[in-house]
Amino acid sequence: MDETPNTTPHEPSRENPHEHEAPKAETPKGEPPKAKPHKTEGPKTENAETTAEEPTPLSRLEHVRQSLGAEHPDTLAAWRDYTTSLMADKNYADARPQLGKLVAVCEKVFGDKDPVTVNNRADWARCFAETTLYEPALEQYTTVAVRREELLGKQDPATLDARYSVVECLLALQRDVDATELLGPVVADCRAGLGDTDERTLLAWGKWVQLLEDQSRYEEALHQYKELSAHRQAATSAGGGHGSGSVGERVDELIAETQRVCGPYVARTRRTLEEADDRYQVSKKLRTFGSLMQDKWRSRRQGE
Repeated sequence: MDETPNTTPHEPSRENPHEHEAPKAETPKGEPPKAKPHKTEGPKTENAETTAEEPTPLSRLEHVRQSLGAEHPDTLAAWRDYTTSLMADKNYADARPQLGKLVAVCEKVFGDKDPVTVNNRADWARCFAETTLYEPALEQYTTVAVRREELLGKQDPATLDARYSVVECLLALQRDVDATELLGPVVADCRAGLGDTDERTLLAWGKWVQLLEDQSRYEEALHQYKELSAHRQAATSAGGGHGSGSVGERVDELIAETQRVCGPYVARTRRTLEEADDRYQVSKKLRTFGSLMQDKWRSRRQGE
């Protein structure tokens, strides 16, 4: 027998609490279902990941150039930032033509004596040197040295840096005699402007002694080496930060060897073949010391 439906109102079943909820409207046929309302999220916290990428120096340059024009000062500043980033990545080959163009525009906008132009030219010169193009590097560094001397004076650290770079280029071009003649005044101005115990003074001074020795100017080399050692020891005693490490100890060692080897030459005495061999070994050590000083000079000026 069929059961009769119970028409008596009853409570919702415990198993189905939604029994008396209104039925959901069906989507008419042929219409797409309506999208659910999108819940807007609040601002992300500082630690939230962002999908937008940071603009690169090149993209910033292109944006500023398009907005303000190629010769606007802000464009030139962004251009320098771009070349600086290339140099920081040691991409000197790509930075070099960019700096050449930048210097040309800076000369037009600011003039060739403006510090902005001069500093960009110094970077351009460095890119030439880092890519072993020493002739154009020499030309540009010479201009930088002249301009900085006019702007800052010959004893300013930036001027001395450029003048020492000229010496480095001459050495790379195997023009040692010219380099020696220029380095002497650089050492004198380092002593006057930076002080006898400044590390840059001591490094340039040691390089000069090496060049004097290489050119058989033994009396001058010995005299300068003695004085250099005295100032190095004074710097160490005063806690000048040059320390008793490799550079300081090397100076003392080479002083003793130079006195032993070069002394007979100064006195114009004859030397045996074995002594000549000793002199050759000292020359090698002096060259090694000079390379060490050159590396320290570069590290010091790049950190400023």
